[in-house]
Amino acid sequence: MGTELGKTYIYSFIYYIILLNIVLVFFSRPKFLERFSFNYGSKKIRAIFGILLFLSSFLIGSITYVIRYYNGIILI
Repeated sequence: MGTELGKTYIYSFIYYIILLNIVLVFFSRPKFLERFSFNYGSKKIRAIFGILLFLSSFLIGSITYVIRYYNGIILI
């Protein structure tokens, strides 16, 4: 259980970092994105990325709790 759970934790953390960078780009709305045709500043797109960021944060927190509870790897 430890190896697969550790891999899942690492993959979800990488996914979280990538998603966090995407959300920061969409919320900061830099000038270089104006050349693309999609509306990156719309509230629907920002809400979708915000929800995905929340869900990935929840996933990382849940996996951290499971690893701590069952394996005792993470010390808090």
